[in-house]
Order: sequence, then structure tokens, then C-alpha cells
Amino acid sequence: MTVVSVELDDKLAGELKQISESLQTSEVDLIKKAVDNFLRQQRMDRIRAEIKPYAEAAGFLTEEDIYREIS
Repeated sequence: MTVVSVELDDKLAGELKQISESLQTSEVDLIKKAVDNFLRQQRMDRIRAEIKPYAEAAGFLTEEDIYREIS
């Protein structure tokens, strides 16, 4: 496992502490989850960008077009 140090400003650190206490989880676990969510979103954005030309060529210009097709 790799250890990463992160510096947070006081406001962000305070919010992190408050939320970790309210959720009864550790600050470390919240940070791990935040990084995981960010990386997952980045992968999705990359995939969307890669398939966008193909979707547009097929007539899918909006997410509504896709939902309408699969509904």
C-alpha cells in the first residue's frame, strides 16, 4: 500500500472532521472514497469523450436521446 500525505486548509480539514464524525467513519476512509469517486468520474469522462463522435454519428446528441432509445 502507498502512503500519500495531503495538506488541507483549516476550513476543509474542519469539514472533513465534522463529516467523518457524523458518518462515524475515519477521515482516511472518506479521503479514499473521494479519490476513488474522482478517478471513476475521470474514467467516465474519458470514455464519453472517446465515444462521443460515434454517438453523434448515430444520432445521439443528448442523454435524452439515449434514454429515449433504451426506454
